[in-house]
Amino acid sequence: MFGCGGLAPSQTALVNETVTATLADISELDREISRFRAAIEELELKRTALQSFADAQKSLICPVSRLPAEVLSQIFQQCVIVPWMDPDIRRDGDYCGDNKTPMAIASVSRPWRDVALSTPRLWSAISLVLRPKDAKQHIALASMWFSRSGDSPLSI
Repeated sequence: MFGCGGLAPSQTALVNETVTATLADISELDREISRFRAAIEELELKRTALQSFADAQKSLICPVSRLPAEVLSQIFQQCVIVPWMDPDIRRDGDYCGDNKTPMAIASVSRPWRDVALSTPRLWSAISLVLRPKDAKQHIALASMWFSRSGDSPLSI
């Protein structure tokens, strides 16, 4: 008597055993691959943490990190165009503002953020293009800007 595919029952049983064993081997390999993937993810997390630590350590020896906050503040202020400080810009009336510079400076590092937030003049100019759909964001941005500008003269 012949089984599936023209094989004798004994051959069919042998093929079934071979397929079962092969599928078991595949399952074991899948489990091993999963373990390796988990190990790789853990190693990648450790590597990222070590890279962050190395970057932080390197930044400690960077010359700019040794500058006093007052000097950094002066440098930062030179990066921001403030129309009321530049008569050419005031006269042209073309100034459309750059809200990005103070935010970019404040996002470099914790020390730079501290200096930027303690330098009201960085926040003394704001440009808003008012659109009804963005009103809430504009109000939040203006409120933040005004609080950070302190007693500095404002240019809106």
